[in-house]
Amino acid sequence: DPASAIAIRLRDELADEGYPWMSVVMAGKVATLTGLAPNAAAKADGYRIGRAVVESELDAGERVNIVVDAISVEGGPPPVGAALIDLTENATAGECQDAFYTMMTGRSIAFEPNESIVTTQSARLLDAATGIALLCERHSIEIEGHIFGLGNDDVNLDLSQRRASAVRDYLMAYGAEPDSLIARGYGASRPLVDEQAQNANVMNVRTVFVVRPRTN
Repeated sequence: DPASAIAIRLRDELADEGYPWMSVVMAGKVATLTGLAPNAAAKADGYRIGRAVVESELDAGERVNIVVDAISVEGGPPPVGAALIDLTENATAGECQDAFYTMMTGRSIAFEPNESIVTTQSARLLDAATGIALLCERHSIEIEGHIFGLGNDDVNLDLSQRRASAVRDYLMAYGAEPDSLIARGYGASRPLVDEQAQNANVMNVRTVFVVRPRTN
């Protein structure tokens, strides 16, 4: 298996670089960095070196579109890319949906205020979303944009659509299949909680990935 051979070479190279606790899972066009880092600083260094190693390895560089962070830290929360470790190109629509749900639980894609520009803090989250989209491109993936109910309905709808489209553009920039991706803004029409509730703006401003089997 060429992918397994590449993963073994990458693991050995990472060990030579001083990161014996790191390895790489190769699936389709996705390389997922895994391992248990002793602390946050070691993770940061490992992620940086891991990306460089993958991108510089000729065979990996030719087949990998995105490198995803699934490096854990002792005592820390699950990494953003944890759902990709066991995900394959043969994943069912349900498995892909579960992966998106796991990835987004407790997280949100952040945008500049009143804009459709994704903040740099959300880059690794979008990389993980791209990885799932690449492995699940035989299914239909709807990217839903939802915002808090401020301003008129047309303004809300336009902003939510632009944000959903920005996420779609990011995924496509790294090779996700355009025909598998649908971007749809819902404005403030589908709030999770009442707009008067505490933290309603935090709860209701969100990006949701919905996976369905393709009908064509």
